[in-house]
Amino acid sequence: FGGCGNSRELGEFDIVAGMGIDKSEAGYKVTLELMYLTGAMQDGMKSFTIELEGETVPNALDSAKSKLSNQLHFGNMQVIVISAEIAREEGIDDLLNFFVRDTDIRETIPLVIAADSTSGDVLSANGVDIDIASYTLEKMLNPSHKSNSHTKEVSIYNAVDTLRTPGKTLVLPIAQAVPGEGEEKEINLAGIGVFQEGKLYYMLPQKDTAYYSCITDRLYEHEPSFD
Repeated sequence: FGGCGNSRELGEFDIVAGMGIDKSEAGYKVTLELMYLTGAMQDGMKSFTIELEGETVPNALDSAKSKLSNQLHFGNMQVIVISAEIAREEGIDDLLNFFVRDTDIRETIPLVIAADSTSGDVLSANGVDIDIASYTLEKMLNPSHKSNSHTKEVSIYNAVDTLRTPGKTLVLPIAQAVPGEGEEKEINLAGIGVFQEGKLYYMLPQKDTAYYSCITDRLYEHEPSFD
C-alpha cells in the first residue's frame, strides 16, 4: 500500500552539485561537479569533477553511462555555468529549451556565465570559505547574499520568461576562476553579462555593475552606495 516499487539507495546515485558547459572539438564539453559521498563526516563535504563530451549537451550527458557506475541525480544541483563563448556565438536559447524539457533538471537552478575562464575551470575552483564550487556560487547568488554591486539571481525559468517577453533584458552574473593560494584557484564574481536576442551582447566589469543595476532597477531592496 505505502511501499515503493522502484526505490534506490543513496549510494546508487552520483549527486550532481553543478554543471558547466563549454565548446569542444567534439561539440560540447560538460563538466559535472559530483559530491564525494565516502569518508568521515567530520572531514567536511568534498567534491570532484568529471568531463563528458558529445555533439550536443544531451549526448554528452548520455556518455556518463559509459564512465559512471551510478545514475546521475540532478535534484540537488545548485548552479549551471555556461561559457561566454557559447553565450556570445550561439546564444543560450537551445540550452534553455533543453533544460526546460529535461524532467530531471529543476527550472529554478541559477544560471552563470564563465568569462576569462572555462566553466570547467570555475567548477574546479575553490571558494574562500567553502570547498565545493557549486555551493559557493549558489551562496554568492542567493538573495540572502545582498550586495549593491550584484544583480538578482536568475534561474532557468526566469531566463526563459525574460527572453520571450518584449521589453525585458536578460542579465546574468559572470564568474571567473582566479589565482588563489599556491596553485589553487578561487571563484570570483566578476560583473554581469547583458543579452540581446538570446546572445551575450556585452559584459560589464564588477565596478560598473552597481551603476547599471541602479539605472535598470535591478538592485536589491537596500539603497546603493557608489563610494
